[in-house]
Amino acid sequence: MGVIFNRGGIIPESYGLSLTVYPKTDVVEGQPVVFDAAAGDYGVSLAVDAKVDGIVKVGGKAGDPVSIYVIGKTRNVKVATAAVVAAGDTVVSNADGVFEKETVAEGGTALGLLVLKGNADKTAEVLI
Repeated sequence: MGVIFNRGGIIPESYGLSLTVYPKTDVVEGQPVVFDAAAGDYGVSLAVDAKVDGIVKVGGKAGDPVSIYVIGKTRNVKVATAAVVAAGDTVVSNADGVFEKETVAEGGTALGLLVLKGNADKTAEVLI
């Protein structure tokens, strides 16, 4: 019988800036990555421009779980959302105290929290 791995999940406080993610291509220790909605929940691809979301801590093959250090974020948390959101979306707070999908003009910069996983129950796992 094989071992079942959950994709992603909330990281305990003591783990700090590390996340388990799923790369689109093979990665090795030290490579820069960005979160990639096309790769699914907790998906990453190699960074090819100035934007870098993490550095590979423990490498691996495409689709296998690997560990990264997240840059500029301290942890991931679960929040309530006004509607179902998807991995790669950004969310901002609304007047009701919940988060909603951010609308970003073409060429604009997203200011909200990055969604790592959207859930059908109108919650999302986001980086803070």
